[in-house]
Amino acid sequence: MSPIPSSKTEVNTSADDEAPETLRPEARLRRARLRRLVTGIVALTGVLAILAVGKTWLRSRGGPSTREPAMAAPEAGLASASAVTSAEPAPPAAVPPATPAPAPTAQAEAAPSAEATAQAPAGAPTPDPAEAKRLQKEALSLLNRGKNKEAVEAARAAIAADPTDAMSYLYLGSALQDSGKWKEGIAAYSDCVRTAKTGPVHECSAMGGRK
Repeated sequence: MSPIPSSKTEVNTSADDEAPETLRPEARLRRARLRRLVTGIVALTGVLAILAVGKTWLRSRGGPSTREPAMAAPEAGLASASAVTSAEPAPPAAVPPATPAPAPTAQAEAAPSAEATAQAPAGAPTPDPAEAKRLQKEALSLLNRGKNKEAVEAARAAIAADPTDAMSYLYLGSALQDSGKWKEGIAAYSDCVRTAKTGPVHECSAMGGRK
């Protein structure tokens, strides 16, 4: 025969069946977070509702006050316009008459001309580049035809017309050396190196000219 269970064992078994289910810590934590989330949403909804009601109340209260300044603005504009029209423009300040500059004296007028006369060397001819070019062509033509004496005269006339052109000195030195006056030709090239500013000055140095 099988053993008969005792009544104490039956009572414990029924008690275990009726005990509530125990939750794990993870499940409890999730439920707590869910409760806090729901509570926050409900609170936020309540705040938004309160703000909406307050905004509607402020609009209903502020309607007349906003219209009153708008109506008062034209009156202020009319008052400022009347004040502008009533104000008379101030008379312009009197401008003192301009004092005429004193006329230059005769001494002041004569001073620049005297200085210019002192700066310019006495008897210095005015350079004439066009005349110098014409005389250079004449000297070259005479050199090509063997007329050295006439070429010397034409070259010296070209130097007198424009002392800054090196070509005239070259023609003079060449005509002198072709005439047998070698040292005088070197002297002409040296004058070119010391005086000429334009033209082939380096050719005068190459021909023996020295400063």
